[in-house]
Formats: sequence, structure tokens, C-alpha cells
Amino acid sequence: MAGNILRTLLYSVPNTISLFRLACSPVILWFAWTGEERPFLAFLTSALVSDFFDGSIARLLKHTTELGAKLDSMADFLLALAVLPCIWWLWPHLLDTELPYFMLILVGSFAQLTCGYVKFGRTPSYHTWTAKSATLLLSISLIVLLYTQDVSAPFRFSAMLHLASTVESILITLILPTWNYNVHSLWHALELTKD
Repeated sequence: MAGNILRTLLYSVPNTISLFRLACSPVILWFAWTGEERPFLAFLTSALVSDFFDGSIARLLKHTTELGAKLDSMADFLLALAVLPCIWWLWPHLLDTELPYFMLILVGSFAQLTCGYVKFGRTPSYHTWTAKSATLLLSISLIVLLYTQDVSAPFRFSAMLHLASTVESILITLILPTWNYNVHSLWHALELTKD
């Protein structure tokens, strides 16, 4: 009995982390709207760092679920959606120079979600290796950009890598005959079509 309760609590940790990231979106919007730079940066940094733990913990516990994959993807998308107006309110000069790269990320994310909904009626949650790499670099480079207000080259590179992961995600959606989650690469998707 106690073992089942402990297992249930441990399995809920990754989903709780994703829910935390979901909850951070309105919080960072509030702090940005009220001009509170430090709390905004603290919550945004916490949300971005938390993104590296939910999936890792789920894999460590060998408990990756469809719900967990959907929560993770939804939290990522809403956070990306919230960041743009926050930066506009706090540091409008950054949008003058970086808007094309922010839009590339946002439009790419929206395109892959739309593609998944059109084909399968649900969100794609592939968590490809390319997407994980792009997310890691994007998170680090965004934090560097916001803290320095100047260093933009890593952010721009990360946006281009995000574009590559978006293209891969759309291709996976087009290739897969049925919806699947945690498809690590285009090659894995091709392997799934052979079954």
C-alpha cells in the first residue's frame, strides 16, 4: 500500500513540474505587465530550467505517459507564447532587433501544432533529439539575451535550430500513419511506418 502511494507520488513529479511551467506563463505575464523585471526573470528562468527535469525524471522512473508528453508540449508552447508580450512590455528595444527570430520560433511552434491537429486531432508531442537540443540552446541563449540585453548571436542560432526541429516535427507528422508520442527523430518515425 505505502509502496503504491510512493510510486504514484514519484510518477506525478514530472507532471507537477510541467504544471508548474504552465502556471508560470500567467505569472510572468503579470510581472512583465507591472514592470517587475527581477521577478519576471526569476520565474522565467525557473520555468526554463524546469523544462529539463520533467522528461528526465519521467525517463529515469520509466514512466513516460501520453498525458505527461502533452502537458510538457502545452507548457512549452504557452511559455513561448507568453514571452513575446513580456519582452515587448519590459524591453521593447529587443523586439526591434530580434522580432524576426521570435516570430520564427512562435510561427514554427504554431505550424507544428496545427499540422498535428489537422492530421491526428491532437498535439504532436514527439520530443525529438533536435527539439531537445534546440530547446536547451534556446533557453540558455534567451536567458543570456535578457540578462545582457546585448548578446544576440546565440539566440539567433538557436532560433534557426528551432526551425530545423519544426521541419522535422512536421515531417514526422506527415509520415506517421497514427498519432504517437516521444518519437525521437525522423528516422524513428520511418521505422514506425515499417511495423
